[in-house]
Amino acid sequence: MSALAIPYDKLWNPSAGGPISPGLYGSAAINVSAIGATLIVAAVALRSIWVLSYEIVTTAGNSVTLEDSTGVVYRGPMPFIANGGIATPYNAAGHFRIPVGRGLSIGCTSALQTGGGVCYVVV
Repeated sequence: MSALAIPYDKLWNPSAGGPISPGLYGSAAINVSAIGATLIVAAVALRSIWVLSYEIVTTAGNSVTLEDSTGVVYRGPMPFIANGGIATPYNAAGHFRIPVGRGLSIGCTSALQTGGGVCYVVV
């Protein structure tokens, strides 16, 4: 995990109507070649994970989900053709939030290579 240079005051909490409190910023690589869910970011006790951006590329036809460690899906299923993918821009409010005490996983329907990355903050 590497630190990101994103100013705290640029992160916005739409629920509270103000900035997100300072947290742990990080990035994680997506490197999966298995069917089912694979953990990307481990759960942190008493903290939630806000996904700020993500990119996914798959080498073969694949349907991909971004989900929490209990299997609740937050994005997808996203069907991709061979060498297809998605790249989302940085979103100060977060594209989605994983609830307190849960990790972030990627789910795949194909056992062929799926790669990419995710940028997040743990608050």
